[in-house]
Amino acid sequence: MDFIKLGGRKRPIHFGFNSLRVFCDLTGRTLETLGSEMTLDDTLNLIHAGLTDGARVAKEQYEGDVLMLCDWLDANPEVFAKVLTLYASALGKLFAPKTGLGGTMAQA
Repeated sequence: MDFIKLGGRKRPIHFGFNSLRVFCDLTGRTLETLGSEMTLDDTLNLIHAGLTDGARVAKEQYEGDVLMLCDWLDANPEVFAKVLTLYASALGKLFAPKTGLGGTMAQA
């Protein structure tokens, strides 16, 4: 889990399987279409899902919605790129092949 300053305070953000599940549910996407031809709305829903799941993991309340997120990003546009970097890093960790002692883990 990471933290970002947004909406006047430090907020937890987490991109894991639950946030991806929420994002897919919100947008109708599947795991196979993650990242391909994402619209601005898709990207905002992805960030919203990460903030919602970050609050869940941190056992905090998250009162935001996508419209509020847009207002927060308008006030701090540099956070947008930072969050996308966090997402890319998390996705790489989730789907990277695991290696052991000189070998790779068999695919399930």
